[in-house]
Amino acid sequence: MQCKAVNIVVGIISALFLTGCEACRLEVNGVCYDRPKASNPPISARFEAIDADTGKPLPGVMISFYWETYLGSGKPDLCARNVIGETDANGKFANTGKDGSWMYSEVQMFKAGWERVYFDRLIGQTFISHAYQIQIAEIGMYSAWGNQLKQMGYMLDKRTMGPIYRKKFELGDQYEKIMTAEWQPEGLRTYWVRMRGFPEGLTPHQIGTQCFNQQLGKIDPDAEMVGFEQEKFKRSNIELERSKHALQAICDEKWDSVPASYTWSPTARLIGDAGSAFVDNDPQLKILLPDFYGEHPVSNSGFSRPLTHNERVAYCAAAYKNLEKRHE
Repeated sequence: MQCKAVNIVVGIISALFLTGCEACRLEVNGVCYDRPKASNPPISARFEAIDADTGKPLPGVMISFYWETYLGSGKPDLCARNVIGETDANGKFANTGKDGSWMYSEVQMFKAGWERVYFDRLIGQTFISHAYQIQIAEIGMYSAWGNQLKQMGYMLDKRTMGPIYRKKFELGDQYEKIMTAEWQPEGLRTYWVRMRGFPEGLTPHQIGTQCFNQQLGKIDPDAEMVGFEQEKFKRSNIELERSKHALQAICDEKWDSVPASYTWSPTARLIGDAGSAFVDNDPQLKILLPDFYGEHPVSNSGFSRPLTHNERVAYCAAAYKNLEKRHE
């Protein structure tokens, strides 16, 4: 039976009355997937990455997610396929389910040295607004980052609960393309910028999610694995990419402007994220950063004082030297 919706508006109140069945929440090409079934056409999960500054496609954005088979109401979904890949030269990546009972979940995206732009999708405009919010107390501590954002065209708005640096990226006739989702033919369009935000937001995102089988209590060994066999997507190499991202944040010269007395920087957390640049229990870390790797580390919560200039220079030189050796 086909769903029919009748809208009745009284003043400012709009009520939706349904006749025949419930409204479909997920409809693709006229087919309702609220209760997926194998006889339905398979869904494709499509993604696109764009450099917000240039408007050009952004290759090399890693994307991971998994497919689950819908077994019916009240039954646990069955792990079906784990997927990892990256956007191609055209900034695109896609993967198609086996049949209409497959639904994708837990999408993760990451590219070392880049930040994804999150924005509201509003009808009636032709631009996206990229914003960085910062605590009032941190403006003085991270003034060098704020000054860089201003030079890039971001405007500081102090009228909000927390100060916001905001920049508009004009899309023109491309704006309508941000209105679609992964499961639609046009796919999900995402925008990215090179690393420029405040330190708190620079922790590298996780990538490489896999479906967890609740009944087995572990990753399902019977699920298909797509992309994980490639060298670049092995866990050790993914962690190296995450380390490179964290190192770029740690080794920024702007840290020299942060007062040594400030103990709420994310330095300790970023150092932990950059750990793959060193071998496990590397003895040189205790020499380079005794306050962070000694018997009594300065932080167990991820927040700490920033590195001193000499600490930063020595640590970053050793880390990048290690990375160079990995590529030899």
